[in-house]
Amino acid sequence: HTYIYTAKGVYTVSLTVTGLGGTDTETKVDYITVYEAVGAAFSASPTAGQAPLTVKFRNQSSGDYDTWLWDFGDGSPTSSEQNPSHTYTAKGVYTVSLTVTGLGGTDTETKVDYITVYEAVGAAFSASPTAGQAPLTVKFRNQSTGDIDQWWWSFGDSNSHRQSPSHTYYNEGTYRVCLTVTGPGGEDRICKKITVESMVVAPKLLVRDLEITPVYPQPRQAIQITADVANVGGTWGSKTVNLMINGQFEQSIRVGVSPGTAKPISFTVYKVEP
Repeated sequence: HTYIYTAKGVYTVSLTVTGLGGTDTETKVDYITVYEAVGAAFSASPTAGQAPLTVKFRNQSSGDYDTWLWDFGDGSPTSSEQNPSHTYTAKGVYTVSLTVTGLGGTDTETKVDYITVYEAVGAAFSASPTAGQAPLTVKFRNQSTGDIDQWWWSFGDSNSHRQSPSHTYYNEGTYRVCLTVTGPGGEDRICKKITVESMVVAPKLLVRDLEITPVYPQPRQAIQITADVANVGGTWGSKTVNLMINGQFEQSIRVGVSPGTAKPISFTVYKVEP
């Protein structure tokens, strides 16, 4: 006779025989043991984060088993703990499996691409130039590392979400430029300084207020020619002033003038006899 036991347990079996010779019974106590088939199952927390990521695994298997074997998918040694923790040190997507074994058999649960480890972000950038006269156009280059999906630039006078922007400074000053990067790998921030100098206005020298004394000289009389050289530009400048009479070069003088001022010059010539 064949009988199928459908539930886990320990069963006592009796056989009674009856006939012309009488009746007899044999009983075997706890003779049949039925184990529950194993079913591997587990959970983990967290399943995503930035490296180094420590994950706690929880065995949730069922059935009659007495050993556990964990494979964390990163090439590290397997674990035989029931509820282990494991630290992932490198960026990647990892498949985890749990095999449980015992009197109820063997079973394995595999969770493909179960753990995602992101590279921690590190904010970094370069700028060129970092100093100069207004208007100053600076090219910023993002050099950040890690798993990033957003960039936030603060130029000190405006903002940008571009990855590697350019920005023009029109006003003199020292500006604090900050780059904040965020993403699955976390958040990081770095700041640098940009120096903008006032715009330099070139010198502009003009000859004005020309005077000749006397206006009607006598032969061989000295003639005094005077004028002012004015600088109407923004910086100190110098120039050579040439005296020309009837298209002919006579004399020259070199003069330097500060912005917003004027310097007098003079020439002495003599009227020739007719």
